[in-house]
Amino acid sequence: MQSMESYAEFYGRELWSKIMLVPMNYYEVFNDSQSIIEIRESKLIQYPVTRIDFTFEESDEIELGRIKLKVMHLPGHCRGHCGFYWEAEEILFSSDIDFSKTGPVYANACSDIDDFIVDIKRLVELSPRLTVPAHGDIIEGSLATLAQRYVGTIYQREEHIIKLLTQPRTIEELSQSIGWVVKNNQNGQAYYWSKVMIYKHLTRLLKLGVIGQDVDTYYSI
Repeated sequence: MQSMESYAEFYGRELWSKIMLVPMNYYEVFNDSQSIIEIRESKLIQYPVTRIDFTFEESDEIELGRIKLKVMHLPGHCRGHCGFYWEAEEILFSSDIDFSKTGPVYANACSDIDDFIVDIKRLVELSPRLTVPAHGDIIEGSLATLAQRYVGTIYQREEHIIKLLTQPRTIEELSQSIGWVVKNNQNGQAYYWSKVMIYKHLTRLLKLGVIGQDVDTYYSI
């Protein structure tokens, strides 16, 4: 948030060139505090540069009157992603870990699926009374059942990709064959995020030795 260059790196300037068929151009918008990130004709319009009042790290406490929130660094979703725990009331603000039926989102250039799995386990072990995600409904009580389904979605996605790779395919070809990918003609930005998630799975499966790679093509071993 402090510079165009750092934001561009975080968003995935280099990754874009690997997985997208169109170029990305950077434009600065400083005159509208309500601007959001969007892609129009392959052009990234970014947030204005923002004043940083303070920073925080893992285990820091943020005091808001009688409320004290403990910082929990949860980097699976993205590098700076954090949750916040109000220990006195056993209320967890889980940010983008929403335990939804559609499953986790790890669509940033710096997302990490293995870290995401660890993050979910950590929140389950916390056993909050209430969980308040940034998206979706408030959750009462144990997260164990929801978390099992949530993590299960990750493995289901991987199984689907492995089956598709019995025939060698590129990321572009995979994106046309996977149901949870938002198509380019529906939403250009979401299409990029979908392809990042495929890329993250391929990276993990390569590390596990389950698939192989030949230049831009991937295949099951």
